[in-house]
Amino acid sequence: MLLRFATLGSAQESGEATFTIVLAREVLNRNTLPMTSLMEISRFQRTEYLDESSTQSVMFDTENDMDAILQELLEEQNRAHYNSSYGDSSECEHVLERKRPYDSAKVERDALLQLLREQPNVYKRGELVMEKHNSGYIIPFDNPTNHIIIKGRGNLGKSFCGDEVVAEVVPCEGIPQGKVLGTIKAAESRRVFACTLEVEDDQKPKTKSEYQFLRKIMVPLNTNTTKMCTLVSKKSHNFIPIWKHDDGEWEIVRYQHLDEEIKRNHVFMVEVFCWKTKTENKGNYAYPLGNVIDILSIGSSLEEGLRILDAEFKVQPLPPSHVLAKPCSWEDTQNGNRKDLRKLITFTVDPKKSQDLDDAISVIDMESHYEVGVHIADVASFVNLGDSLDAAAQKHGATFYSPRKEPVYMFPKPDSIYHLSLLPGRDRKVVSLMVKVDKATHKITEKKFQLSQIKSDRKLCYDEAEDILSNRSEEEAKFDTIEDCVSVAYRFAKVQRKARLGKDWSYKRLDDHHKPGKRRSSQMIEELSILFNYSVSEFLINANETKNCTPLRCQVRPDPEMLEDLKEQYKDIIPLSSHLRHNLDHDIKLDQEAMESKSFYVLTSIWNEILSAAKKEVVDTDTMIDLIGTDDIYPQLLPVIYEFRKCLDQAYFIRSNSSLKATVGHYSLQLESYTQASSPIRRYMDIILQRLLHSVLSGTPVQYSPQDIDILCQKIEDSYKKANEYEKKAAMISFAINMKKQHFLKLAFVVGVAVGDSFKLSFPFDRHSFPECFPVMYRDLQLEDQPLYDSNENQMTLTWRRRVYSIDTANIHQELKKVQNSAACIKLPQKTWQAIVNAMDHEKWNKARSLILDATTKQTENVKSILKHAKMDLLEAGNDSHRTAHGQAEKIEMEHYVDLTLDLKPGDTLQVQMTSERKKGYWTPTVQLVCIKPIFEVCVDHAHSPIKCFSKCANYPSKSEYSNAREYVKIWQPLCEMESADNAVDESDSIIIEDLKLNLKQGNRLKGSFDLPLKYIKEWAIECNLSKCFLCIRKRGLKLTSIPDQSEEVVDPKNYTWVAHGVTTKFEEPKNNQNQARKVHFYINHLPMDTIPECVYQRKTTYTVEIIPKLLTDIRKEMAVNNIVSANELVQKIALGQHIPKGASQSVVPPRYQLIREKAPEGLPELNKSQIDAVEKALNNNFTIIQGPPGTGKTVLGVYIVYWFLVLNSKNPRIFENPKDKDKKEVILCCGPSNKSVDVVAECLVKFGDKLKPLRVYSRQLEMAEYPYPGSVLQLSPRSLRHERSKAELRDITLHHRIREEQNPHSTAIKEFDHRIKLAIDSKGEELTEEEVEDYKRLLNKARVHELQRHDVILCTCTAASSPNLTKTVSARQILIDECAMATEPQALIPLVSNKPEKIVLLGDHKQLRPIFKNELLRKLGMSKSLFERYFECRSQTVMLDTQYRMHEDICKFPSEEYYEGKLKTEVNHSSSVLQADSQQTHIVFGNVIGEEVSLVVSMEKGSENSKANREERNEVIRLAKSLVKESKIKQQNIAILSPYNAQVSELKKELGELKMDKITVTTITKSQGCEWRYVILSTVRSLPSKEIEIEPDRAWRSKHVGFVGDPNQINVGITRAKEGLCIIGNQELLSRSGAWRQLLKHYTARNFVTEADKISVQSIL
Repeated sequence: MLLRFATLGSAQESGEATFTIVLAREVLNRNTLPMTSLMEISRFQRTEYLDESSTQSVMFDTENDMDAILQELLEEQNRAHYNSSYGDSSECEHVLERKRPYDSAKVERDALLQLLREQPNVYKRGELVMEKHNSGYIIPFDNPTNHIIIKGRGNLGKSFCGDEVVAEVVPCEGIPQGKVLGTIKAAESRRVFACTLEVEDDQKPKTKSEYQFLRKIMVPLNTNTTKMCTLVSKKSHNFIPIWKHDDGEWEIVRYQHLDEEIKRNHVFMVEVFCWKTKTENKGNYAYPLGNVIDILSIGSSLEEGLRILDAEFKVQPLPPSHVLAKPCSWEDTQNGNRKDLRKLITFTVDPKKSQDLDDAISVIDMESHYEVGVHIADVASFVNLGDSLDAAAQKHGATFYSPRKEPVYMFPKPDSIYHLSLLPGRDRKVVSLMVKVDKATHKITEKKFQLSQIKSDRKLCYDEAEDILSNRSEEEAKFDTIEDCVSVAYRFAKVQRKARLGKDWSYKRLDDHHKPGKRRSSQMIEELSILFNYSVSEFLINANETKNCTPLRCQVRPDPEMLEDLKEQYKDIIPLSSHLRHNLDHDIKLDQEAMESKSFYVLTSIWNEILSAAKKEVVDTDTMIDLIGTDDIYPQLLPVIYEFRKCLDQAYFIRSNSSLKATVGHYSLQLESYTQASSPIRRYMDIILQRLLHSVLSGTPVQYSPQDIDILCQKIEDSYKKANEYEKKAAMISFAINMKKQHFLKLAFVVGVAVGDSFKLSFPFDRHSFPECFPVMYRDLQLEDQPLYDSNENQMTLTWRRRVYSIDTANIHQELKKVQNSAACIKLPQKTWQAIVNAMDHEKWNKARSLILDATTKQTENVKSILKHAKMDLLEAGNDSHRTAHGQAEKIEMEHYVDLTLDLKPGDTLQVQMTSERKKGYWTPTVQLVCIKPIFEVCVDHAHSPIKCFSKCANYPSKSEYSNAREYVKIWQPLCEMESADNAVDESDSIIIEDLKLNLKQGNRLKGSFDLPLKYIKEWAIECNLSKCFLCIRKRGLKLTSIPDQSEEVVDPKNYTWVAHGVTTKFEEPKNNQNQARKVHFYINHLPMDTIPECVYQRKTTYTVEIIPKLLTDIRKEMAVNNIVSANELVQKIALGQHIPKGASQSVVPPRYQLIREKAPEGLPELNKSQIDAVEKALNNNFTIIQGPPGTGKTVLGVYIVYWFLVLNSKNPRIFENPKDKDKKEVILCCGPSNKSVDVVAECLVKFGDKLKPLRVYSRQLEMAEYPYPGSVLQLSPRSLRHERSKAELRDITLHHRIREEQNPHSTAIKEFDHRIKLAIDSKGEELTEEEVEDYKRLLNKARVHELQRHDVILCTCTAASSPNLTKTVSARQILIDECAMATEPQALIPLVSNKPEKIVLLGDHKQLRPIFKNELLRKLGMSKSLFERYFECRSQTVMLDTQYRMHEDICKFPSEEYYEGKLKTEVNHSSSVLQADSQQTHIVFGNVIGEEVSLVVSMEKGSENSKANREERNEVIRLAKSLVKESKIKQQNIAILSPYNAQVSELKKELGELKMDKITVTTITKSQGCEWRYVILSTVRSLPSKEIEIEPDRAWRSKHVGFVGDPNQINVGITRAKEGLCIIGNQELLSRSGAWRQLLKHYTARNFVTEADKISVQSIL
């Protein structure tokens, strides 16, 4: 099917983004004032933000459906084109005339040019260079070196990188900054970008549209480009049209269904066709509109990866020169001036497969001296400035290289190879540097440039040249053969290198292509190229014609202060490096005794090569020098080298004599001047230098002005960066593709461990495949505790606690305790190494040789690991059961847990296994395993990407309505499985089993099983549901089948670990023999490596299997979703979003007056009107939603509803649908998402006394923590052991306490068992046998049933509602869920699906805390939208409690207006506040403070993952808290300090404890919901220095620097806890970058509630 319509110039209307007219008609008819023009142009620039909302998917079954969709899309687009919302017909005609959609219209260009003429100092014309998508700079044409900085997307207008623009300039702190007003000329006729499809946020509010379109946001792979949007039909949300643009017409050529496989594994090519604005939305920024013209698969081959790379960088081969507008004639313009050197022995040295050979070397004996010629292909004689070939080369800028693929040449390939390349046997025109050299000293006596003609005799690759040099000794120079000439050229280059670099000559930075110790040939060519380039710069800046227009490559000296800091920090290491010592002028002599006791680490393979070179009869000094002088290959030196490089500025191009920056020379090369002129076939800058050389040598006019050179320097700098980035990214993709086929263990150097979220690794032998510093996130290491940083030692201590068992090895923990020697490194005394380095420095080769041969070396030891018997801390409590649990935990750990500790510091080595992952459109290398011990590794892969490893990504987001239960399950089941995987890895306590035999079989997918003997299941206390677990399967010690490159031969291990991730499906118990092994079935969900080793299918193969149990909560969520098909009608209709049945209940609801007259129990308030309305609604309807804003008595209302339900039940017996339910006890079920939410309801219910019979049922895990039995503590996650406890005040109604009270007939027997268990734990009695443990469990069950049958109201969490004891014993007639807005939808379904309720009441407030998700993808797919919020948005049958009794009206005003449409009323007796801002009494104050935030990075008791603290804010908060207590006499119990972050809470608690003020409540905002205090101090924590705060930050920046502190729901909770006084401490400038905080600060500022923190005080009370 082919659909076609004509493009209406640039005026295509699509969707809601309508096009507006640029200038008023008056501008066309008369000359206007500059300000008028400017205002009109500003009007054109006003934009709107295109929201990224999505609607629900529609699935289509037939092709006819899809054809209809596309036809509608076409009609909608055409309708949009002809129905502009703005402007009259004349304006529309003007729009039609526009030829290029992103050039400014002619009338705008005229106005812009007029501004340039009238105010040239204010308005500048230049080229836009983008550094990020929201910042860049303009190169002004009139002053190219004086860049105009552009910050903020709004100031960039609708321009792209490379556009010719006009900007308004505003000086700011001496630096010109500006705003783009319009585009004069677009950089490209077609703008096509490689993009990924942004994950749609299903949580964003849906917007209504008059057009039937939805926006799909496309994210360019190039981060310098703005996002863009493409449009799809609203009816075909999951189909995207693929367009073709030809001769001004757009055609739909096909359509693509957007499932998750397409979204995540493909890249979309998007062509921008217009960029529209709406004038009424001032200051907002709209994305450009584009059409998808192609979809590229990320695939699994290098070819597919490089195709995407070419698309991102817009790299494509040039057409042959003969098809260009003006083909090159290839006639030599300098033929008469050339010298014939074709008889000289001449050779080239290049990579083996290279064909574009720029440079050649000649050597000739001249009796008294010899002459070296460096010959560079003379491109400038053939390619004329300004012709089509030159223009194409300038646009390309450089040749682009990638592995295993032909380069994308700067010139068309035939021209590069057959006309220009210095191939052997071909006559070639060159520019030659002829150097006369003294034979005795190899020093230069004379040099000159000339134009020459040569014929190369041989093309040598680097390895061939290396072989020639390695077989030649330092004998007398000969000139008879090519081999002789190569040797002479090397000696000459070596002398030049020494002369240039002085004592630092032995150091050469490591590269991927040449192995240390075998780099003579590359050093020779490098040095001769440097000589040529230096000579060109020297020659041209000394020539009158070119002294002011020569492009130079400069690098300034490093900052002396930075070098001094570096010297001080690494004073112990610097003397061990010749390179560092000479660059840092380090003269401190170390204590020799200290050096004797310290070790220097050398890779074993490197040391063996050094020894081999030293042992040769004729010492191989070149190899020794290169190996010893290359600091990058020594673990302890590399971190210092990296720090030193950070002190170095980037080199830059600049025109000679343009400024002082042009006179600094080149620091790293140690040259007074330098340029790049030796590769004109591959780099455009070198052609410019050649043209300048030609002008001087031949006396012709210089072809470039100084201004031309200024502009070219800027452009070519960007071209080189682009080419280098392309090459590095291509190498990375190639390496990642190799990883897909074969994983590799690699030896990494640790280069950074300072406080932060990661430590840094380096792979020095694979520089191009990895970033210089590769981060490994601490949170992905599954640590037991926060990394502990020792600043004195610059060392990070990492700790793990694991349950580890072995089928074959009884003492597996002892094996883990052993300290094994590592074969990776040897160590020798630092004193010895320094002596070797000193000897090499002074060229005392024999002494160095002796030191090497006599050195005493030892194998390094692996990192230490210890078996600890540390206690698993339980929160302090005052009863024996808690102490019993503590003792049980200690004993359990001694038998089951092993603790491992790794002290990590820069200079250490670490084995890691690499794999690859899809990321931002490419396969990229990533760490899979971190090897801590030979038999213990951490799988970073599943810790970082649990959803990828253990589930599949959901294809559809959650919806508001579902057609049937099957659709509901189809959508929600994958979402629940994703959440289960994420939570299990994050919170579950895994079990590692070594030497476990697996039976794996290949079918449609890899499946398997394993047997677990019952003996081991009991001994290892494995009580998790083995049919609901995830598996990380590892097979160590497999031999590599291939080695990708030489680097692995040097340092990396020759084996690898096969990894697979599986999911268990069934746990089989034998029917007859109960002692027989249990069989666990599983399937492999994720295979990171494409190849499966043969041993996997062999039956006797043993593996390491890490079992990761699903959390019980998640298992029950999955069950609830799957069982929705069997739920009763009411529950099903609620889940599906369908009409709620009225029901057949015959209940007679009490009249309203009876509800009003009912006397409130003591301690509970009377109900107000809105509360009575809510009670009435709950009693009259089967399903009720009640919103309770802060302070409105929502929980109290819930308790009244429970009471009236009980009254109704007593008068109206239930009619059961299922006869089996008649035997169950009829109850009212009160649930909540957390124990705290349920406890609050329970405390209120208790106040009804004997009228209600409530029973608080806690989870089995919490009961086990208080009353443990043998092995029970192992079933508890560390988090549950630390935090969860039953509420002591509810002991009388708590089930696990009541079964031990006298009224329960089984209490005596239970307490006897408890006593015996306690004696056994205290080692004063015998442990229970297995049979006795089972008897104990049966007894507990009987006692629980007894209690359940005697109570009318059951209180438990949503998760506990489906526990077998409840579902088999009671039947909930009514269900009330409090704080339902904090529960996920599956969580809320658990109690509903587990019962068959007649009435359901949901209480909550979706404007306060919502379900919290760390996983952003799950949040966007709809998991964070509660059932409460879904119904509140979609149904009118809701009621809001409108009267609050907590806050002073000043505190209430903002949340009422911002969150509750101004409907929240205040019924509070006005009381004065003791808070003062600027000495004025106030109920609210925001105190600005600029602090410094610090991070904690793993889940732990002190703070959760990515938790943060701010000590400056802490100090202000403590000061104010002290003042409230000491000066204002406020009781500590009436004060609360809140913070979003656990780490800040911990800091504050610690400080208050020292001040004896620990009765002040300090907690997180999340835990404060439902609570209130007289005074609340809120510490927001997040902070940045002012200079680092962006003016117009994007979402990613806000997410990084503001985070969830900017969540409106968190803010609402935080500011509504205070009754009398609210004080907020934070960084005002940073917080104002968040929309929610900006609104709050605007409100507070208007009322003078904002001041500096140190100006906040309190009123003194005498």
